Amino acid sequence: LACLIPSVVGVGFLIFRVYHDGRLRIEDNTIQTARAMAQAVDGQLDKTKVLALALSTSSFLRSADMAGFHHRARDLIQTEGIGVDVVLSDASGQQIVNTAVPFGDPLPRHGNPGQVLQMFKTGQPIVSDVFTGGATGRPRVSVEVPVFADGKVAYALGVNVDPQQLGEVLRQQNLPESWNSSISDRTGTIAARSRHAEKYVGQKVNPDILSRLPTEREAAFESVTKEGFAALLVYSRSPATGWAVAIAIPLDALQAELKPNLALLGMGAALLFAASAWFARHMGGRIARSVQALTDSAVAMASGEAIHVADVSFREADQAGKAMVRTSQLLKQRSQALAASHATLQEREVVLAEAQRIGHIGSWYWDVRSGATTTSAETRRIFGRDVIPPLAEQSGTLYPEEAWRQLKASVLAAVQFGKAFDLELPALRADGSPIWISSRAEVVRSSSEEIVGLRGTVQDITERKRVAQELERHRLHLEELVVLRTQELVAAKVAAEAATQAKS
Repeated sequence: LACLIPSVVGVGFLIFRVYHDGRLRIEDNTIQTARAMAQAVDGQLDKTKVLALALSTSSFLRSADMAGFHHRARDLIQTEGIGVDVVLSDASGQQIVNTAVPFGDPLPRHGNPGQVLQMFKTGQPIVSDVFTGGATGRPRVSVEVPVFADGKVAYALGVNVDPQQLGEVLRQQNLPESWNSSISDRTGTIAARSRHAEKYVGQKVNPDILSRLPTEREAAFESVTKEGFAALLVYSRSPATGWAVAIAIPLDALQAELKPNLALLGMGAALLFAASAWFARHMGGRIARSVQALTDSAVAMASGEAIHVADVSFREADQAGKAMVRTSQLLKQRSQALAASHATLQEREVVLAEAQRIGHIGSWYWDVRSGATTTSAETRRIFGRDVIPPLAEQSGTLYPEEAWRQLKASVLAAVQFGKAFDLELPALRADGSPIWISSRAEVVRSSSEEIVGLRGTVQDITERKRVAQELERHRLHLEELVVLRTQELVAAKVAAEAATQAKS
């Protein structure tokens, strides 16, 4: 095992790295492909915007010749091969010109009136998400630009693109037949798809992609496609338009690409294991015989008996046997010393507990990392509880709310600034009877001066508080008597002075 385990671990790690690195290479290449496709989609939309801006300056629009504009726009669309139709709408979203229908025929409202309204407000070109065309009833993507007259937006001119035209970007990449790719708009709605486009265009993309689109520009992860097979999903979202291109690689196809290297590596591993197994068998026999010779000595050492190590077959086992003899002697000496130390420690703990009981002083320690608190028996006796709850649960149980807030603020200041505290607080015993305590604490630091805990004491000062209150009441009573006596003397003096004056 000692010979085989490093080989198994090493080969296992090597196989993992080969698979992992190959997987990362495929992911990186696919992300670059998706990024390039997203840029190609941006290029298509940019060309459409350029065409729309060119049409927005048409002389037919300046002269309000809508029939001439209809004819010109239709010819330009057919000549340039960009888009499928041109729509001119007013601020209410009512279509005025639509090259998809003959000029003069009744026209419906724009299929995306919200976009038209936004364009009239901003006066800036807008690339729409996927919507249903008002005149055709088919999925469309529109690039809307403003048509200005007298410095104001007079019309919204949109060049509509059929999602199938965007799908040309997917077909031009010549991806493997088993792979699947798609283009989606800012909302995650599928605009084009390399497979089953007629079924999924207009639906939302994979939920895992949809959840990542708002926060991650690019990602690669495993999921299940809409067709229901496990795949590596890769997508890239354009920072310019917010549109995204996703590519799905079936896991079967992904693993098939990596299998040749893994098979070659596996064959090398098998040969390595065979050589290691022979060597392990040879060395294992020597090790087993020597270890067996040490067994009786180890059992005797565990029971505290004097041991003698028999002859062994290799140097390391002989050294181990001699070390066991020395260890047995040291263990016996240390066991005796430990028993004496334990007895002394128990005696000191009894003395400390008795001292705490006499002085009504309990101790506690709070670990900052774990939040655990340990308390002495006297601390629990002061509060009349078997268990002291954590600081967050002490409001209303160990302390009135105001006192708890004061204690909590002092604890936070100690943890943050290393400031010790000394407080006198009202407290509550388990039976609800009020008491007064003195709570003191200081921080405990690690060797690197990091604050790792608080160590403190609590003392029952109820009697001291009672005596102080009693003395205060006596002092106030004496002050009242002095005031009364002073008033009587003043009155007597006034009466005497009045009598003297009367005699005079």
